[in-house]
Amino acid sequence: MEKIDVLLISSPASSPNYHMKEKSGMPPLGLGYLATYLSQEKFFVRIIDLAIPSKNIITVLSALRDNKPQVVGFSASTETYQTAVRIANEVKKVNPNCDIVFGGYHTSFEYESALREDVIIMV
Repeated sequence: MEKIDVLLISSPASSPNYHMKEKSGMPPLGLGYLATYLSQEKFFVRIIDLAIPSKNIITVLSALRDNKPQVVGFSASTETYQTAVRIANEVKKVNPNCDIVFGGYHTSFEYESALREDVIIMV
C-alpha cells in the first residue's frame, strides 16, 4: 500500500437525529472529484466517509498514524461543521505538521468563523 499524501474526510453530522446520508444515498461526490484530480497530479489520496456506519474516528486516527499525510481535508456542511472541527483538532494532536483544509457549503458562506479555527479554506 502506498503512503497517503492527502486524506479527505466527509464528517458526520453532530446531531444523531440527522441522517443526510440515509436521505440522499449519495457518496461525497465533491471529495471524489477532488481525489480524482489530485490522483492525476500524482498524489496518493484516501477518502474516509464517516457517514458509513463502519467508519469512525478510530479509522481516521489509524490512517493518520500509519501514513502521516501532508494534508487532511474536510468537506463540511453547516450540519457537519462542528464535528469536522472536533475531528480536525484530534488530527492535529496525532499529526501536528499536516495542513488542515476545509471546503464545502459552510466554509464557503461562513468563512470568517472558519478562519478562527486556524484552517485553510477552499471555496
